[in-house]
Formats: sequence, structure tokens, C-alpha cells
Amino acid sequence: MKMIKKIIPCVIVMVMILSTVTVAYGAESKIYSTKELKTICDNIVNWKKSDQKVSKDSNLFTGEYLTYAGTTNGDWYPIAMNRLGYDDDYNAYLTSLKDYVEKSYKTPQKLSKYKSTEWHRITLSVLACGGNPTDFGKDKDGNSINLIADGTYNRDGLGRQGINGYIWALIALDSNNYSVPSNALNSKESIINSIISAQNSDGGWALTSGDSDVDLTAMALQSLAKNQDYKNVKDSINKALNYLSKSQKSSGGYTSWGTENVESSSQVVIALSALNINAQTDKRFIKGNNTLLSAIMKYKTSDGGFTHSYVNDKDNPTAVAGKSNSMASEQTLLALSSYIRYVNGEKSLYDFTDTISKKSPLTDKDIEKINNLPKDLTTENYGDVLALLEKAQYSKNEKYVSTLKNDKAEIEKIQEKINSINTTINSLYPIDNVKISDKDKIEKVIADYNSLSHYDKTKVSGFDDTERALAVVSEKTRNIIVFAVLTVVAVLLILFVVLRLRKRIKKKKEIDFEEE
Repeated sequence: MKMIKKIIPCVIVMVMILSTVTVAYGAESKIYSTKELKTICDNIVNWKKSDQKVSKDSNLFTGEYLTYAGTTNGDWYPIAMNRLGYDDDYNAYLTSLKDYVEKSYKTPQKLSKYKSTEWHRITLSVLACGGNPTDFGKDKDGNSINLIADGTYNRDGLGRQGINGYIWALIALDSNNYSVPSNALNSKESIINSIISAQNSDGGWALTSGDSDVDLTAMALQSLAKNQDYKNVKDSINKALNYLSKSQKSSGGYTSWGTENVESSSQVVIALSALNINAQTDKRFIKGNNTLLSAIMKYKTSDGGFTHSYVNDKDNPTAVAGKSNSMASEQTLLALSSYIRYVNGEKSLYDFTDTISKKSPLTDKDIEKINNLPKDLTTENYGDVLALLEKAQYSKNEKYVSTLKNDKAEIEKIQEKINSINTTINSLYPIDNVKISDKDKIEKVIADYNSLSHYDKTKVSGFDDTERALAVVSEKTRNIIVFAVLTVVAVLLILFVVLRLRKRIKKKKEIDFEEE
């Protein structure tokens, strides 16, 4: 009995200790406030500015960044930053986008031969910068460029690049509630049906066929979010949500193509926010007391950016494990923007029906910027010149319009030279097969390259191969010269031998004649 009395207190103490441990283990994951998330967004933007070598107080959309307009490297930051309300030179980016689109429309493939998503991404970026994608510049025939028509309802082969084409076409159409003409090649309903019909039995989507992918499933949900009145859409959404819930790891994050990464989690946050589902509190998306946002925060680096993954990904070799990455950071910024907007009761990330288009006049600060443009312009200055030119034209300031038009023409000549150099270098491959007749062409490329600024030289690909090509030509020339010299020597030797033989024969005949 005494033994039992001694054991009972010990048991009680052990129970209390274990209970304490259980509570600690079962503690809920941190819930991030919108204020905390906005600070994290600030750090991402500042990291990107640092990456572009501009100060925190400067605009991101200036200088070299404007050369990215119309590419995946450039278009997503204006979208994310606009939806978070950041001030920046969106007009400058819009002007560079317009220039890129107009130049692309002078080529047979326009923005892309196969990828309709080029139209969709650029559409969203145009809207974020205050532009009108249905009237965005002129094509080679002087007609207005309609990115919506050309990239969605009148686009032949939307599914050529997989389900992505249908998903982003629908997102682009819904971005400003664009209507589809009755005689269009693709109706909105047919696009929605193409998405739903591609859904796998497990509720997810794959790019073309095969196993479902988290990223594509999340994107499909983003596209369907505004279309729940259409037949079978709600059922499709519920199946997809179930798939995403089951696919979530105990860490709170997601794996795509065999690697747990921040981008997959970010796409799911965007999808949930579009569906008015709280990514921090919905029980379906909390695993092991870890939420999607707590999973995302694990990828935050000390410099303010976000890393793709903490293991090297063979399918994404440019993303170094543990190091801040532009794509990872931009997608995190998009995800946090979508969540903050959801919490604040604002329009969803890609719903631009709340934006107002406006043009800006030339300011004193702009005039100072014009006067401070370098004497020796480079292609890095092109975006700034375009933006300032548009403001000068809007302000009807003929003096600066004339100056900036000349600057624009000067930079375009440099760009033409760079394009010519790159084209010539590409024509030299394989290098070992270059001909002696290519020598003048190679020497011109080298001379043109050496005339470029340090910045513009970075836009030339494979210049080292031109020097190797010149060495190959020189070697082939030497070989021909050596062969020619040896041939001449051989001929002379043959002549010498022939003459000696003739001389000996003649002498022998003379001796024979004398003996007779």
C-alpha cells in the first residue's frame, strides 16, 4: 500500500510532464499579419533592387530592368508590385512593353509561334502598368494590336503548349471581364470545357498527360475561380482542392517534379486566395500544424529574397540551393500579394477591373533626367529614353521630343549592330567548318564588337568563338600557303630533275656520236 502511495505521485508528475510536451508539440503555427507580410514583401522588392544594382529609394523599373520588358524575367514584378500598391515608374515599363510588342509584331511569329502564354503574361503586365491590351500599339500594317483577341479567342492552337494555354487564356479574358465575339474561334465556354476535360481522376492537372502536378492544378483553380456559374466548374474545383489538400506535405509545403520548393506553395496560395479560402486557417491546408505561409517562410533568405529550394534541382539548374532566386522571389511576392488582397477584401490578384489607366506629363525631374543622359548611350538607356519620349510627346514638348527621338535612333543602331554580330556568330557554327572566305566577316564582327560599350558587349553571345573561328581560318590559310609553297618547291625540283636528265641524255648522245 505504501508502495502504491509512492508510485501515484510519480505517475501524476509523469502525466503532467507528458501533457506539457504534447501541448508544446501541438502548438499552432504562427499566423502572419498583413503588416508582417507587407514587410516581407518590402524586403523582396529591396532584394530585387539590390540585384539590379539600384538603391532602395530608386525605381526598379529603370535602366537595365526595362530591357526585360516582354519576358518572363521582367513582366511578373510589375504585376505583383502593382497589386501591392508600390510606387514605381510603371509608365516606363509600359512604354518598353509597347516597343517590344510592336517590334515582335513585325515578325511572322509575332510574340511566339507556339506559346500563347506570351500574350497572356504580357496582357497582365500591360494592365498592371495602366495600359490597354486591346489597343496596344500598331502592327506592321498600321492596325491596332489586340493582345486579348490574338492571344485568346482568336488564337489557333491554344493547347499547343499543353493545358497552360487554356488556363492563362481564361485568366487573361477574366482579367478585365473581356467579352468574346460570337464569331470568335474560341468561346469562353469552350476554353473552360477544355480545362475541365483535361482534369485527371485524382482531381489534379498535368501539362499534357500523365501524373498530376501541383503547380498546374493551382493555376487551373486560379482560372476557374471567377467562372463557378459555368456547368461542372464547382465540382471540378472541389476535386482539385481535395487533390491539393492530399498532396500537401507535413511541412505545409508542396513538391513538384520531385523537389519541394517555394513556387509550388506560392501558386497554391494564389489559388486559395482567388477562391476566398484562407491559406493560414483553413484546416484542409494545415498539415502537422504547418500552414502554407509558414512553409513559404522557410525559403526566406538573409538578404530578403527567397530561394527556390534547399536542394539543387536538376530540372532548374539556374536556381542554387539556399540562394535567393528571382523566380522564387517574384512568385512569393505574387502569393503574398494575393493573400493580402484577399484579407483586405480587394479584387483577386489577376482581376484588374479596379485599375485606372493614366498617362504622365513631363516633369522637372524628367527634364533633369534627360539632361543627365550619358553622351555615349548604350542599350541600357533605351527603356529610359522611350519612357521620357512618351512623356515629352504627351506634354507636346517638341524640343525634348526631337532630342529623345535622336537618342532612340542612336540606341536602335547599336541594337542593330548587336543583332548583326549575334546573327553572324550563329552562322559560323560549327566553328571547325568555317571557310577562308569567312575571314572578312569574322574580322568585321571583332571590329564591331570592340566598338561596343562594356554593357553592350554583355548582350553578345559566343564572342569567344569568333576568335577561335579566326584562328581556324588563319590555320587553314597557313595550311594552304604551306601547301602552295611545297607544291612550287616540288614543281621546281621536278623541273630541275627533268632538265638534269635531259642534259645527261644530250651529253650521252654527243659522246656516242663522237665514238662513231
